[in-house]
Parts: sequence; C-alpha cells; structure tokens
Amino acid sequence: LGYLYTYRSMNEKASMVLKEAAELQHRVIGPSHPTVLSTLDALADSYVKSGDNASAMDCYKDVINRLEMREMDGTKLSPRKQRALAIVHYKMSRVHRKQNDFDAAFRA
Repeated sequence: LGYLYTYRSMNEKASMVLKEAAELQHRVIGPSHPTVLSTLDALADSYVKSGDNASAMDCYKDVINRLEMREMDGTKLSPRKQRALAIVHYKMSRVHRKQNDFDAAFRA
C-alpha cells in the first residue's frame, strides 16, 4: 500500500504506511532482512519526495547500519550488499546536493 501511495505522489500517507510496515517487518522477520531494508529505503524515498530530508537521512543511515551488521561479526559483505550500500550512499548524496551541501554530498 505504501508503494502505491508513493507512486500516486501521496507521500505523507506513504510515509505513514511504510513506517508501520517496517516496524512490523522488523519484529517478525528481523532487522536486517532484505524486505525490511527495502521498506526502509522506500520510506526514505517517500520522505525525500515530501521534503522531509532529515527523516530521509535518518532512514538511509539506518539502512546502512543494518547492511553493515554482518561486517561486525567478521563476515564479509556480499557483492549484493556492497551494491546496496553504494546505492544508499548515492541517494544520500542526492539529498545533500538538493540542500546545497556539496561537501556532505561528496562525503556520502
């Protein structure tokens, strides 16, 4: 439902539904499950579209932290997760650029 709201540019409703979905998924299937990460990414995108850049950045950082969880226990990130990290960093840099914060965009 959240994806549909996003598609129809109903971003505030999308954010509300996606946030609830991410919380439920986190409890049921775990914090770093790909479905949870995808939902959090969609939530961040809906925040960007509605102009809530701070919340979007928080979501993107949360996705990065969850993707990197595996690295902490000594296992190497898979190429798929490395690609996902690169995409999230790219999205973060776009938010920084939108805010004319070019130094932060470069660091993201």
